[in-house]
Amino acid sequence: MSSDAAPEPRTEARLPLEGVRVLSQAIVWAGPAASLILADLGAEVIEIESIQHVNPTRSNYRNLPELYLQGPIGALYVHRAPSKGYWNINAPFNYYKLGHKSVTLDIDRPEGIELLRELVRVSDVYIENNAAGVVEKFGLDYPRLAELNPRIIQARFPGFGTTGPYRSFKGFAPTMDALGGHTFLRGYRDSDPSYTPGVAHGDPNAGIHVAFAVQAALFARERTGRGQMIDLSHVEAGLHHVSWALMDYSFNRRVRGTFGNRHP
Repeated sequence: MSSDAAPEPRTEARLPLEGVRVLSQAIVWAGPAASLILADLGAEVIEIESIQHVNPTRSNYRNLPELYLQGPIGALYVHRAPSKGYWNINAPFNYYKLGHKSVTLDIDRPEGIELLRELVRVSDVYIENNAAGVVEKFGLDYPRLAELNPRIIQARFPGFGTTGPYRSFKGFAPTMDALGGHTFLRGYRDSDPSYTPGVAHGDPNAGIHVAFAVQAALFARERTGRGQMIDLSHVEAGLHHVSWALMDYSFNRRVRGTFGNRHP
């Protein structure tokens, strides 16, 4: 080819979820971790916010004393000043809402719920990680959503699932890590596990699971033409992190203890 030949026209690569619309009522860290992945993959993600129930990561730490603001938590805010427009400058909220659109609805009023139902009619996915029972309260459980849109995929991932004896429990990731056994295993050797500091690694882990479950459901919908509900327990999603301890007990009836700062 001669050097003066016209260059081949470039075509922009399509992202895998382009054309997919996701409604997100995802809160704290686990839910937004899922919606961020879907947005990065090309989905149109619309954040649904309530004017009565502010997302915790918008309002966290707004009334901290000066001593706290000089530490790591203060670094979440520009100039360590959460009191000035704190609802828009919290670093975790802004990071996990990258690539999102947003709409604010008054979901305590019938008009707000009806607007949300209208969005469901023209969307592909609806994700939420509120406590079990919340969406039923507002008439947004899967059977009623499927009446509006048979192709809708609803992903629900409260801490302890939507069924079973723990369904009504509430908590944050450190609570769920403790119930799942991770907190007990990672403490210092022979230490009291109740003193092991809490971490929140289970939040992004649950978000990753949900993001891939949604993609699997979209693939299934291509075959069946129908949506489905994904019921994912935050705790169960983290059990693979302690699978070796579970297998050891299942086969050998051996209860593992804390093992300090090392890999099994």
